[in-house]
Amino acid sequence: MTDIGTTLVARYALTAPLPHDLTNVAVWAAEDQVLGREVRVVLPSGPHVAATLDAARRAALVSDPRLLRVLDVGVDRLADSLGGPGTEVPYVVTEQVQGRTVGELVAAAPFSASVARTIVGEAAAALESARRRGLHHWALRPEAVRIVGTRVVVTGLGVDGPVVGREDPDGDVGSRRDADALVGLLYHLQSGRWPGTALDGGWLAADAPRPTPAPRSRDGAPVGLDQLAPQAPGDLVTLCAATFTTGTGPHSPAEVVAALEPWSALPSEAPAASAPPVSAPVESTSADRPSGAPARESVLHPGAAAATAGAASAAGVGGAVVRDPSGVGGATLAAPTFAAPTPAPAAWEQAGAAPVPPAQAAAWAAAPGGGGPNGPDGGWPGANAPFQPEPPRLSRDRLPKSAEEVERHRFDPTRVVLALFTAGVVVATVFAVVGLTHGFKPALVYQQRATPAAAAPQPTTTPGSTPEATQEPQQDVRPVIAKGAQVDPPPQGDQNEHPEAADRAFDGDLKTYWYTRTYNTQQFSGLKSGVGYEITLEKAAPVTRIVLDTNNQGGHVEVRATDADHPTDGTVLASASFSTETTLSFDQPVTAKRFVLWIDVLPKTQEGKNRVELNEIQIS
Repeated sequence: MTDIGTTLVARYALTAPLPHDLTNVAVWAAEDQVLGREVRVVLPSGPHVAATLDAARRAALVSDPRLLRVLDVGVDRLADSLGGPGTEVPYVVTEQVQGRTVGELVAAAPFSASVARTIVGEAAAALESARRRGLHHWALRPEAVRIVGTRVVVTGLGVDGPVVGREDPDGDVGSRRDADALVGLLYHLQSGRWPGTALDGGWLAADAPRPTPAPRSRDGAPVGLDQLAPQAPGDLVTLCAATFTTGTGPHSPAEVVAALEPWSALPSEAPAASAPPVSAPVESTSADRPSGAPARESVLHPGAAAATAGAASAAGVGGAVVRDPSGVGGATLAAPTFAAPTPAPAAWEQAGAAPVPPAQAAAWAAAPGGGGPNGPDGGWPGANAPFQPEPPRLSRDRLPKSAEEVERHRFDPTRVVLALFTAGVVVATVFAVVGLTHGFKPALVYQQRATPAAAAPQPTTTPGSTPEATQEPQQDVRPVIAKGAQVDPPPQGDQNEHPEAADRAFDGDLKTYWYTRTYNTQQFSGLKSGVGYEITLEKAAPVTRIVLDTNNQGGHVEVRATDADHPTDGTVLASASFSTETTLSFDQPVTAKRFVLWIDVLPKTQEGKNRVELNEIQIS
């Protein structure tokens, strides 16, 4: 059906198959021939294709840097070589995956508790962002979490769970399943063992990597985290026990976030420590590590094989021995230094350097290990030191002396000037000929002639009528919010509905929000008819839906394609009551640069206050 070179929707050219761990999918590296970038194409199959495409379309609306972005979703029909109706190929296009999975990294050595807290905390925050938009992962596992530089990235949202049939209509089930998987990941990162049973089903490919199961106690629950990772702090041990032993663990990613925060930033690539003297190599011993699983100090230093140091030593590479940063197996890394003989004075002079003073040459010859090429070291002093050459200093003695030598080095501009003059004459002649033979047509042409296949219809006119404007072809422009502003027009308002917080409604942080002043009634205490929020896009773009993430219930909001100066002018495109996820869907796409949310009835907050708290705006 698909092979290298297959192009979907005349855009995505498949270049190479990629490994994956799920059933019912094929994954390809591909080139986006429109934007000239590398992408990843997932081709779902099996009985759950429709549900997968639906979930992937919803995942494309979630904007979070910790989630792998879904770029395109659709179905293409590939032509049949025998002239038949062809084959339908559903596809999901995402960003390229980068970095390494935590499954790969844990296989080298478990993580320290602080790094494990950070990884799971970031993954939980990402899945909470998705949950607040009605999406769950359903198939979270070590292979679906990646470390990219200092970032944690969760892959597979909207694809992995639905394509293998793990999606459930009940959102509470999805929240609990994701929470259990997050805590299982926390257990796995520190112990190297997987505490749950969700990876035992047939939804993983037969050759997919699977973590080693955790040993079980008599009641069937996994043993406590502290038995496999003695260094684990008490709060993480308790969290794992509550989830897998007593069943009283968190019920959503938000509760996992609350249980883990605060956490520190993920450690970045750290340089190796300074090397100790060669005569005192540092070796790793069992006393250097706590009993149980060794803890990784940095996620970016996978363990090096002990053969690395042995090979370096056998090759005779000089250098100090540095402890393996990962602490795996007591391996050591060689820090080589490169020796090169310092050039002799005669060699410097032959290279064009200044002559060496006799006193300096004598000092070099008398130095220990010196004596020039005949010395005991076979070279000049410092022959075995790291080579740090400095550029030769030019000497007056090396300036050209003879007239012939001067002539060889002289730059003659005559040929360059003649060439430029000739080129100028040719260009002027061409312009003169074109001007004389081209008639008196205008110098600037504002309308290019279209090819017959793509020619736009010409405007038609009737006597006494105004010519109809021809509609230019629409480009595929995605709506991107450039600016937001509160709207509180006078004379009823004073333009002071917390303008300083307006940017918080599209900053990508669900913990911040724009909010109005608090009123005694939902009708603004009779002081005004309403307040609003103006959305300004980077450029005019077609919009079909606006989703508001709020802390509110009730009230009433409308949306119009207008601006802050005329907030209630124009047609109401959509309206709704506030909820934690308020969706304003248009009957048809509306192309505009500005939209105004107009609130004529205030909603209530969770504390019962009459005010709007707008966490985030998603526009599509």
